[in-house]
Amino acid sequence: MAAADNFLQPVIAGIARLLEDFRTQMVPLTVPMSEWQERPQREAMGIAPGRMVDEAEKLLSKWLRKEATPGAHSPSTKLPAMIMAIAHDYMPTARDFTRQVSEPVFVRLSDDDNRVFKLRTLATDERVQVAVAAHDITTVKAIISQLEMFLENNRRFGAEYQFAGHRIVWPVTLETPEIPASNVPLGDNLALMTFDLSIKTTIPVYSAPGEGEPNDGSPLAPPGYPVVTGVAVNGEEGLV
Repeated sequence: MAAADNFLQPVIAGIARLLEDFRTQMVPLTVPMSEWQERPQREAMGIAPGRMVDEAEKLLSKWLRKEATPGAHSPSTKLPAMIMAIAHDYMPTARDFTRQVSEPVFVRLSDDDNRVFKLRTLATDERVQVAVAAHDITTVKAIISQLEMFLENNRRFGAEYQFAGHRIVWPVTLETPEIPASNVPLGDNLALMTFDLSIKTTIPVYSAPGEGEPNDGSPLAPPGYPVVTGVAVNGEEGLV
């Protein structure tokens, strides 16, 4: 059975890898950008559990408090920061872009594994919301402008799904690299801008024989569907 987080979690992880690739490749144009680039990912980027635009200020306050503990960095070194979330709306991908596979097709997941499974696919549009915060608006704008340039040449990335012991990468496409950002008014010495990224995903839905259904007898879990291994023609057996 597919894991509970085999729907959008691989997409979120793929976006996080894409944004981390940007952070490591960008050219620091301000002193805070240099400090941000040198931090480990967990101290530079975060994933919010829900929609962020309406709660951007709350999320920023939570970020600044996250490591305000003895031995941690002082708040002045917590920014810049980038926080992302998947919006709560849902939109199926237009059929002129791609089609869902609603009728199951039989597939093998690798040349070395003879098990056969059923596959359907979901095609959805997702809105990724990103917030960039710093102590000065120049740094925020410098990060976002370089990110837009980076995304022009990196509109496609992979989302890795797991099924039956295999890791399968499915494509995700960024609809447009243009990312107009909105300013979120905050107090002195804080700058925050938010923007949306529209992505098109293809989410695989793999299935294996259920309990009591015929299967191929494989000792692996889960077993695959039965396959034809031979056929008799005019009473004579032959392989197919």
